[in-house]
Amino acid sequence: NQLSETINSKVNVLVSDLQGSSLNLYLKNVGGTDIPVKTGSTSPTTTFLMQESSGKVVCQTYLDSSHAACTSGCGNSIDVGETQLLAMTLASDCSLSSYANTTKFAYTLDFSGTASTGGEFEK
Repeated sequence: NQLSETINSKVNVLVSDLQGSSLNLYLKNVGGTDIPVKTGSTSPTTTFLMQESSGKVVCQTYLDSSHAACTSGCGNSIDVGETQLLAMTLASDCSLSSYANTTKFAYTLDFSGTASTGGEFEK
């Protein structure tokens, strides 16, 4: 049953938009099962990994940590067919303030092992 849910789980990133220190991700569930957007450090949780375009890891954390404080879309599920905003304020280890404008970043979100997605954005 769990394997079937994982196979039927798919999230697409429609838009990745950085506004100041807020990363806004518009996600669409195009799979056949709801996707949990869990917060906190206790498993199961949603993890966030961000890298420079060279591949160097900038930060790895869970949603709603002090590094990626969730301001919208956390703690619930992205229902089948739903488009949802996931917004995070990036701070501490995930802060991009020391990077020049036009720097490109890649990120990955892992939704408690149920599904994963990722994309890119530019500062």
